[in-house]
Amino acid sequence: TVRQALARLTARGLLDTQRGRGGGSYVRPSSGNDTDTSAHRELTARWDTLRDTMDAVSRLHGTIAEAAAQNRTPEDITALHACLADYRNAASGLPSQQADSRLHLTIIDSAHNATLRDVLLRLEATVSIGAPHHLWGDTDTMAIMEPRALTDHTSLVEAICAGHSNHAREIARQHTLIDLEIME
Repeated sequence: TVRQALARLTARGLLDTQRGRGGGSYVRPSSGNDTDTSAHRELTARWDTLRDTMDAVSRLHGTIAEAAAQNRTPEDITALHACLADYRNAASGLPSQQADSRLHLTIIDSAHNATLRDVLLRLEATVSIGAPHHLWGDTDTMAIMEPRALTDHTSLVEAICAGHSNHAREIARQHTLIDLEIME
């Protein structure tokens, strides 16, 4: 099993293997070009499955946002506004990504449906492009995507808090397709 895993990682260009004394398998240093090539190869091989999975993730996020708009409590509303403020005030990059994750988890929790939560999180865990960085990539791309996400987040939180379930569903579905749009 280990040999097969090492062979796959070497074939993907992620490991270098050296034989002999002092040899072994080593993680290759990544350059932007190597990373781009690796990500392109991975996306091409899995494109149809990835697109279907991302569509399912988007639909589940829509269903969860709809349920959140129907089931939110006053405590959920307070938590959603706090998470939105955290996202708005987060520095670009990792802090923004972490605030984004907390907001989406709070929306999921506001639906008060453990089964939907588990299905979504399991499905999202299957989506990986094998890249060592965030999909939004470099600082320039982050600077474009983060304000766009903030606009979506604001509309989504407002719809959920107002109990507009159909609107919340559509905003969430469109918002969660951002990653697929970037990959395309």
